[in-house]
Amino acid sequence: MELEIAKKTDIEELKQICNEFSKQEEDDLNIKDKIKNPYNTKKGIEFIQTYITKRNRTVFIIRNKKKNIVAFLFAKINPPKFNSKKPIKADLTMMYVKAHYRSKGLGKQLTDEFKVWANKKGADKLNVTLWTHNKKADKFYRREGFKTSTTTLEMNS
Repeated sequence: MELEIAKKTDIEELKQICNEFSKQEEDDLNIKDKIKNPYNTKKGIEFIQTYITKRNRTVFIIRNKKKNIVAFLFAKINPPKFNSKKPIKADLTMMYVKAHYRSKGLGKQLTDEFKVWANKKGADKLNVTLWTHNKKADKFYRREGFKTSTTTLEMNS
């Protein structure tokens, strides 16, 4: 398995695996009204392109022996606001490992690379947001050193 930074030539394949990620999330949350294949839409494609092309954003990918993308991690740097002395934060925006490749260390490999990248960018804090029901992800990120710092509550309007 080889880890690399995604390029523009990876957008088509990333659209497919991001849609797979979205479908998994939809199934896990039992969401009925979600857009099918959202990464095929203009906004979805722009989202991927932004992470590949913009400064202070990146997409790490892992390929299998056949050179297919089997895992990804999207990350960005959030500098402090103009009136803030708060540290620079790096966000792990989303990460996904195809089912067949889970529990093989790929998630750890991606988060380790994210930590190195964030450090090089000057980030003092690393953030990840996950769904409350996702106990496996919660356990994984805690094992990687993340701790709860805020809680967001929401309700339907």
